[in-house]
Amino acid sequence: MSAPTFWERVSAFFTPHLGKDEDSTSHGDADDPVKAALDPLDHIRHQALQEVAYQQTDQMREQSLALERADALNHQADMKADILALHQHLETGFDEESLLAFSQDLKEHCKVFRSKDLDQLSQMSVWAVMGRLQQEALDWAWNDFEQRLQSHGLNWPVPSGLAPHADPEEVKQHCRLHREMLRKTFHRGPLLRYADLMLGIVPAWRSLYPERGGTVWRESVYEAVAGALAARRLDVIEKVAEAHHDYLDKQVAEALSAELRPIQERLSGGVASVAEARNLSDQAVAVCQRVAPDIVWNFLKNKL
Repeated sequence: MSAPTFWERVSAFFTPHLGKDEDSTSHGDADDPVKAALDPLDHIRHQALQEVAYQQTDQMREQSLALERADALNHQADMKADILALHQHLETGFDEESLLAFSQDLKEHCKVFRSKDLDQLSQMSVWAVMGRLQQEALDWAWNDFEQRLQSHGLNWPVPSGLAPHADPEEVKQHCRLHREMLRKTFHRGPLLRYADLMLGIVPAWRSLYPERGGTVWRESVYEAVAGALAARRLDVIEKVAEAHHDYLDKQVAEALSAELRPIQERLSGGVASVAEARNLSDQAVAVCQRVAPDIVWNFLKNKL
């Protein structure tokens, strides 16, 4: 009798712990008429049980998602109610209908803004102008919102993180730094965030909204109102810009032609290396991103 092979010895070691392989069925089992009759039924039975288990898992997942969606909608409705109440208190002129309209307009604006192809200098100039107008709208809206808070006797909520025995000066300093952080966050946007937030929607939170009336909740409500003011301001700016479109196009074209002429002459004369060509290209981009927004905004700010 030959000695067992390596794999047979390995199999013998694991069999007591893992059981025999299905393929190791004895010849006797293969000749068993009862087993032969029941095996097909076993296969169908196991398959049916597996399908039912999958269906139950899918149903439970759908039920969980439905509950999560319902919970999120409830939180969004609560936040939107608080946002509308603050708009009314601050006399911004917004109601639910106008918020919906500005939210949709802002989404369309951001869709166009994101679709810009930045391969051409002219497109880079337009992108830079749009970016500048957005920043000016956000800056104006934040200042307007804080003025409204002050005139109506409201303050930003006191942030968390203070020591239990902090003195009034420490509290004041902490609040000032936190408000400055909020201002910078507001300016960074992205602007599309406020299209949702002004309606009480924060997609990243899903159904896990903070406690209603808590610091994070109130700060979000404040930002939502400021975001709506920014959307309205941007709409005003864009309408003024559109009314003077031809004049602005001419002014930008003339200024860019003058600023870019030295770079164009150097490129036309030939460059010695890829590095030099890239450097000149970067200079041209920088000129477009600096000159076009300045010309447009310096004109528009006197018309608003």
